[in-house]
Amino acid sequence: MNINRAEKSIGTLGGGNHFIELNRDDDNTLYLVIHSGSRHLGVEIATYYQELAYEELCSCPKEKVNALIARLKSEGRQREIESELKKLKDNLQTKI
Repeated sequence: MNINRAEKSIGTLGGGNHFIELNRDDDNTLYLVIHSGSRHLGVEIATYYQELAYEELCSCPKEKVNALIARLKSEGRQREIESELKKLKDNLQTKI
């Protein structure tokens, strides 16, 4: 993770389709609308923890770990990744 970039990004909106709007409805009520996404930080965090998980599973081929993560993501089971990686690690350790 690029800590310098992360520190400089605090309090900023970003670019691309990120925006701040002030809108008014038919009753004259004002609304502040902000869209900023994760500003690439989400990808950096995911990459960091996926690599950390792989390091913890160093006795398992990286391709197997990546395939498991990809399968769980494609099935919408992101919340299970950590526990499934732990099961994979435990299974490998019992075979040693």
